[in-house]
Amino acid sequence: MDLLETMKEFMTPMALYYRRKRSGEEMGVADWPLRVSKRLGYPCGISERQMFLGSMYEQLKDKIVKFEHGDESVTVHCEDGSSFQGDLVIGADGVHSKTRAEMQRIGNEKEPGIMDRDLNPFVSNHGITQWFFFSKLDRNYKGSSIPRFTREEMEAQVEKHKDFHFTEKVTLGDLMKTTTSLGHVALEEANHEHWSYGRIVCVGDAIHKMTPNYWEKDEQGTDGVRARL
Repeated sequence: MDLLETMKEFMTPMALYYRRKRSGEEMGVADWPLRVSKRLGYPCGISERQMFLGSMYEQLKDKIVKFEHGDESVTVHCEDGSSFQGDLVIGADGVHSKTRAEMQRIGNEKEPGIMDRDLNPFVSNHGITQWFFFSKLDRNYKGSSIPRFTREEMEAQVEKHKDFHFTEKVTLGDLMKTTTSLGHVALEEANHEHWSYGRIVCVGDAIHKMTPNYWEKDEQGTDGVRARL
């Protein structure tokens, strides 16, 4: 898709992966990021989500408007007036998947009610150090009820867990003193009943979203693609 070269400008390369106890004591270290890069020939790195999505949006010019599903083919119509016709559409377009939305729309038009259970399944530059902190919500949230947190709520969460250890000597409170960019989001999970309809197939987060704390979401997405091809 020719997206990587531009993204390298803001990606932070990964080399080692550390696992630690709540006290910060090291439990183990793995070099899988280096192994992945060596075996696949692509760098293993992370970036701020906003920068990643912004780069995707700017580089992918063909914004989808709607699908037209026929007996022999499926046509994708784009915002700029262009259209693409093929035997199959595979959507790997994430949680807010336009492919999934169009698949559900077409499915319910052809077979009223078939997609009803799937409409609201979600529950809830180099040298830069990037970190993640996960905490549990008070309950499960579905669909449009998934919360969007304010800065005040984010600051309250940080204050609550400020003594959490990332290492033996570094706490969440310590990290906050030098942090330049911070976000607080709910992590969705979902497993839709219908992964395909007619000539439309969804893969990855678009259809079976999992939380990233086990570092398996990308692998699961790749497995989904292999299984369908």
